Amino acid sequence: SIHAGVHIKANDRAGREKLIRYAARPPFSEEQLRIVDDDRVELTLRSPTKAGQRTVMLTPVQFLRRLAWLIPPPHLNMIRYYGVFGATHKMQ
Repeated sequence: SIHAGVHIKANDRAGREKLIRYAARPPFSEEQLRIVDDDRVELTLRSPTKAGQRTVMLTPVQFLRRLAWLIPPPHLNMIRYYGVFGATHKMQ
């Protein structure tokens, strides 16, 4: 996601390109993904889980299912409200 406070001037082509590259980047790098054999894919996590796990082994179908889960359904509002704008804040 991109922070709403990011400003780019109208004629700043390099700034626009940098922002577009940032927004279009994949959820993981090629270095994090390794195909172990025909029925296993290993994904190295950016940071370890609370249990200390650094890699996840998945079948190709499990991997694709988890990857597809990151794509929101059509017409779904992805804006999250928090702080004083959140539904459970005491000022509401």
